Amino acid sequence: MQTKIIFSQEFAVFFLLLLTAGYEKNTDDRFAFDEEAITQFLNLVQQEKVLSDFVKVLQQLPVEPAAYVRLAHYVLCSPESVSGPFSNVKQNKIAQQWWDDGAKKSLQIIIKNESVQKILNNHQQRLNAIPDYTKECLLKELQQVIDFLHLSFVDAPALCLHVNGFERLGRATNYNGKQKLVVAPIMAGAIAWRSVRHEFLHFIIKKIFPHQLGYQYGITPVPEEYKNDPVRVQFEENCVAALSLFFLPEPSRQNNRRYFHDRGFLRIDELVEFFSIHCQNAREPLSAELLQQLCQQLQKNK
Repeated sequence: MQTKIIFSQEFAVFFLLLLTAGYEKNTDDRFAFDEEAITQFLNLVQQEKVLSDFVKVLQQLPVEPAAYVRLAHYVLCSPESVSGPFSNVKQNKIAQQWWDDGAKKSLQIIIKNESVQKILNNHQQRLNAIPDYTKECLLKELQQVIDFLHLSFVDAPALCLHVNGFERLGRATNYNGKQKLVVAPIMAGAIAWRSVRHEFLHFIIKKIFPHQLGYQYGITPVPEEYKNDPVRVQFEENCVAALSLFFLPEPSRQNNRRYFHDRGFLRIDELVEFFSIHCQNAREPLSAELLQQLCQQLQKNK
């Protein structure tokens, strides 16, 4: 399995531009990993016209600040490879046209700016100083998942991890099933490996179980934000929520089990029991057949 940690200058600069344009303006007082770089970049925007012009256009796009991060799809993946990063089709077309009509070229000019390069180089040095910012740590975390599911690295998808030191939310994002993942470090400079494992489980399930599910399998309740998603997505979110618990120590496991249930995963206990019997105790490999068996069991017991 080809696995690596990368530092994407495109994503780093694009995210700094998003922050300047207003993304995260309503978040609480938590600090990002590299507030110094953010402050330096904000000051630079006031001085460099190419940066300020880019930010102004970002602010004029018909996108709410909360959805700004989805524009990063156009940095880590080409627009053609991303299906509908916005729920509004008109927004999607406008954003793609903006990117194709010159935003991509402008971003490259900004990245080559001498002052921007200095900020990026200093930021990368700070990332390199994080003790677990290594490919070995990444492989170790992923190996836990692979071992529990009784797979091999051959069965697992490749994973390219970019650590975002500018976001305050401490979360991970995978790009519509593409094997590219962005994770923001949590406070104290430790990489949010829990989020990496969560998204890696999504990658594995997508590869092992690519099937669509009919409405009759809509038997896995989900939180409000997933209720308009296809049944296949709802089922996958339930599986990932349940499987992610097995990598937590007690009593965190029980606390998070209650948390998932209270959020809306009302059948989480059934899924945990299923994976405990088959993956943990019987040591069965996760497979399409096993997930199909889970679907049928949930339907039967609904």
